[in-house]
Amino acid sequence: MSGIMHRVLNYGMNVLKMPGRVKELHEMTVESTRLQARILRELRDAASVTLERVCSIDGVTPWAGGPIRVVMLVHYLEAWASLEPVFRAMEADDAFEVTVASIPRRFPGAPGFSGEHVVDAELTARGVRHVRLPFADSSESLDLLRALRPHVVFRQSQWDADVPPGFSTRALSFARLCLVPYETMNIVENVRHAGTPTDTAVDTPYHRAAWRVFCANDVVQRAAIEGATLGAEQFVVTGHPKSIAIREAEGHWPIDGPRRPRIAWSAHHSIGDDWTRFGLFPAMSEAMLRFAETHPECDVVFLPHPMLLTFGGHHQSPVTQVEVDAFLERWAALPNTATYTGVDYPSVLRASDALITDGLSMLIEYQLLGKPLVFVERDGHRPFNDVGDVVVTGAHRIGDVAAAITAVHRFACGEVDPLRDRQAANVADLFPHPDPDRLILDAIRTGLSASRLEA
Repeated sequence: MSGIMHRVLNYGMNVLKMPGRVKELHEMTVESTRLQARILRELRDAASVTLERVCSIDGVTPWAGGPIRVVMLVHYLEAWASLEPVFRAMEADDAFEVTVASIPRRFPGAPGFSGEHVVDAELTARGVRHVRLPFADSSESLDLLRALRPHVVFRQSQWDADVPPGFSTRALSFARLCLVPYETMNIVENVRHAGTPTDTAVDTPYHRAAWRVFCANDVVQRAAIEGATLGAEQFVVTGHPKSIAIREAEGHWPIDGPRRPRIAWSAHHSIGDDWTRFGLFPAMSEAMLRFAETHPECDVVFLPHPMLLTFGGHHQSPVTQVEVDAFLERWAALPNTATYTGVDYPSVLRASDALITDGLSMLIEYQLLGKPLVFVERDGHRPFNDVGDVVVTGAHRIGDVAAAITAVHRFACGEVDPLRDRQAANVADLFPHPDPDRLILDAIRTGLSASRLEA
């Protein structure tokens, strides 16, 4: 019997031995129908977790030596920087046969699954050989994916809702699932909705079913150990590949013309009240537009989170999609502005002089470049976790939009940043591994070799 089977059975026995659980099972026979329904739902969810974990580990394509077949499913083009260093390393290593597949996506507010053709075009432009899985019936895509007989499958995020059903956690149970998180590390205490008390940064069905989840550092791994439902042996510390992409990016500024002070403006999608509540686009958009209009001697590039561009169609959005689109049109009409939504955003960050942002990932990613960072902080946002408390020490925290814009303007024009040394210390602490791509390949090799010996 495999290690995962032993762990699942032991978990089940421990649950049955717990006095609190025995009491609950007794209460189920005498309490109200509501209590019965709640406990039955908990048992059903626990069974689902166990099934996902067993299917994804014990029913996988066997590896008997030879090249390790890997498939990377790409729907989140803007996060390709998290996987590209791993892809390049696998391409250069004869021990791996890596295939990239472009697939559709659906972010909150979007009417349906779409966008595979955009992923295909960008991957082609970057010279990434890939297969296309654009079919409206994702079961057809799944059949083609299974025909590749991958030993390992990477998906870009843990969110099943973002991809068609054929690429869901359950559908991919024929392979060893891996995850390089699209963010370098989670920096907030995650939202825990009623009925789902788990930390979705480390404990979704995809995390539970995963064979390996690659962590940036020991602190991230400890958070997984504390928050995981069935243990966290799948969480491995390797460093995060996006750190390579950002550090090695060559600067490219999407506005032509003479060299002027360059401001990057990043906007998060959490503009409603149902998630982390960092997004300030509704409060910042007009102010940033006025700044760009009255400061033609400065360039400003808008870097919206991709979910922000569709969130106007969500029922909880404080702005409509029409209002978002109208702003983008007015922004594009100015000679000193641009909007960038592509895969090469690290190159835009590299070419900028300073960044203004409402969070989240940019608060840590920009510090890898050692440039001035202004954080426009929204009242009532989700609390920072231990990592976040460290990260924000490298940013200028300003609650007033006008004051934040004034500050980023000063830095873009050359004012020395007093937090530069603090940022360098943060980067050294949070990104201790300079070669995460190699460590990820080694972890896959070691894990497969160990499972072969166990078999």
